[in-house]
Amino acid sequence: DFVKNIRTELQLKPILSAVEFFDSNCLELLRRWSETASRSRPVPAIDTKWKCAVYLELHAFNETDAMNGVELIDAEVNRSVKAGNDTWMADNQSDMEMLKTLRHAVPESVNLLIDEIKKREPEITKLGTDLAVPDDKLDEVIDLYCGDLTKYRLRHVIFGHIGNNHLHVNIIPENMRDYQTGKELYLQWARTVVKMGGTVSAEHGIGKLKRAFLLEMYGEAGVQQMRKVKKIFDPYMLLNRGCLFDAG
Repeated sequence: DFVKNIRTELQLKPILSAVEFFDSNCLELLRRWSETASRSRPVPAIDTKWKCAVYLELHAFNETDAMNGVELIDAEVNRSVKAGNDTWMADNQSDMEMLKTLRHAVPESVNLLIDEIKKREPEITKLGTDLAVPDDKLDEVIDLYCGDLTKYRLRHVIFGHIGNNHLHVNIIPENMRDYQTGKELYLQWARTVVKMGGTVSAEHGIGKLKRAFLLEMYGEAGVQQMRKVKKIFDPYMLLNRGCLFDAG
């Protein structure tokens, strides 16, 4: 409710630049980051009682607009989640850098975990979703992710741009069985998200690993139209071979 109220607050829309979510598994990674990271890249202490976090970023043209936005957020925090004492506000460069580090430490930590796993399972890669849904489907897609991840007992984190219904599920496979299950889940989720009216690639592109998702979203006819356009500029399909389309 807090996120929904914040992003629909008309007085905040002109200055609200980012609304990011971090689940409990993200917070556990951040606690480990605090214990091991270099002093040059600290993050705020993460209380063990916290189960999730929301990061908000305001870009205002003047101090008055910025402070009005802060007051609106503070009022909503105290009204909907009653967590006024569990908030941070960055009002100087040092604190802003600390919160930006916190924002980026989760995917960096996941990449480090995957690097360690690859030492014993070289074929494993991170499975990171890039799906987004319409506003009225956010709760439904979160339930879908959490239900499947719990059912298959897959290690994971969920974080990202909840302000525009674009959460990243990063599955961290412990073995090849987890990896295959995660890949199958990702494809199932992509199909469901397309039926919801969403997108399979909201930010990071299709590349080589997600070609099947492009087919799910646009169908064979749509993909063939894209190939025809590409061939106008690249008749021998030499550039970025295997990206978006089969190399053949």
